[in-house]
Amino acid sequence: MNSNANESNRILKFNYRDLMIFLVPIIIFLLYLFVYNPGVLTVSSYSQLHQIATGKFTTAHPIFHTLIEMLLIKIFGTPFYIGLFQILVFSVLWTAICRYHRDDSAKSSNGFVAQFAITVIFCLIPINAVYSITLSSYVLFAYFIMFLCFLIKVMIDQNGQLDTKIIILMALTIGIMSGLNNYGIAIAIPTLIAIAYYLLKRGASENSFVTLVGLAVLCIFLIASLNFVYDVQSDKLNIPADDKFENNINLESAQNQFFSTINAEPEQEYEKISSVNTKQGSYAIIDPFVELWQQNPILEILFNNPFVYLILSVILLALIYVRTQSNEIFLVYLPPFINTIIAFFTGQPNIYSNMLVFFLIAIICASVYFNPNLMNKVSNRPQTITQPKIQAQPQAEFVENQVNENYYTDLESKLEELTLDDINKMLNETPGKGTQKQKSKQTKQQKPKQKETKQKETKKQTKQQKPKQEKPQKPKETPKQKPKQEKPQKPKETIEQEQTIPEGDSDLIDQILKEMGKK
Repeated sequence: MNSNANESNRILKFNYRDLMIFLVPIIIFLLYLFVYNPGVLTVSSYSQLHQIATGKFTTAHPIFHTLIEMLLIKIFGTPFYIGLFQILVFSVLWTAICRYHRDDSAKSSNGFVAQFAITVIFCLIPINAVYSITLSSYVLFAYFIMFLCFLIKVMIDQNGQLDTKIIILMALTIGIMSGLNNYGIAIAIPTLIAIAYYLLKRGASENSFVTLVGLAVLCIFLIASLNFVYDVQSDKLNIPADDKFENNINLESAQNQFFSTINAEPEQEYEKISSVNTKQGSYAIIDPFVELWQQNPILEILFNNPFVYLILSVILLALIYVRTQSNEIFLVYLPPFINTIIAFFTGQPNIYSNMLVFFLIAIICASVYFNPNLMNKVSNRPQTITQPKIQAQPQAEFVENQVNENYYTDLESKLEELTLDDINKMLNETPGKGTQKQKSKQTKQQKPKQKETKQKETKKQTKQQKPKQEKPQKPKETPKQKPKQEKPQKPKETIEQEQTIPEGDSDLIDQILKEMGKK
């Protein structure tokens, strides 16, 4: 668990590189926010502001997102801070994603350079900056889909052994995502089932599994219950809620279009607000840049078509698979894939999350290729290599015990059928007898050796008594006269008996002797 805790702490650490990545969206997106102050307000944006002003909530927009905007307006009194809140949310989530997929202890800084370049490219694309200041539930919904995909990647890195921080983050993200879109629960439930299946497959602890599923279901239930707490009514008005990119800029008529549809007048000052700085003074610098991306057909296809990013995301995932040989990485794209299917069948305009998840996968791809120390995070980890070794030892002991038990049971059953003559033969063939015979043979072999040693000693004494005039014997002949002494070998029968007959047969011999004595 310490390794898992260290991996989750990577999300929370902060250094100067994190600060640089954090400031890129802050600076660029804030520039757009000041240009289009108080933000980009569509027809659906005025619909939510009117619900906040009247206190009458409908199902036209998720109540959870409407309450977030209501809280910010009650505190600051202007929709400007809704856009600022969305910018801060994205910057924090994106910085955490980059921090996790970067190894700052490595000597090479290629990983950080790649992340910084991807972040700059992402923020310079006008659709990302414009969406960050658009007052719509689709924006935060897409941000939390991206973050859920990131947490799934963390789950894969930890091989399903989640720590408490990741469990809480994942459960809260699933619950928040389910409340930010009317179809959010249709994405949250299948994703939660897939995550639960993965945890069971990877042998996650029962405590972490129950905690994650239970806490996620609780968050979904609590957010869904807001519809009953605030008495949300079904929407009966046909309010245009088209939040496509090409209709987001310079919507001077969005306010009139909404109020003319409901045949009402604004009740609060913040309902009368519209973009005040567009095409005025120095702020007009951004407008030609944004219009270039709108009017150029190639740029619109590349950077304003979420289906293109779906295809590009699959290509990047395939590259990661080739590098890591981990097919689990495709699980990262599950939430936006479900969202795309729902959008295809329901006609909802928001599949902006495809673009966000594409850049998330680009960060993962950069970490795999530029940070080899982090490549094991998405590689397959063999988990069953040591299990056969652990199981082999008790099996071997079990076999040995079973052989000994079978030997004794067979021997006891044979004793009942043996006659007195058979028992005597068995006693003569026991290891004890064999050892006695062996000892007797050894003593017999040792006796001639003792005689030879005595003879040698007498010869030495006589040689010492002889006068020095006699010629000494040649030293070369002495080793020839000494007979070679071979070590006595154990008889094969006794060796085989010692190996085949297990220890403890002396008790059986004592029993046989007692029975013979009785007879």
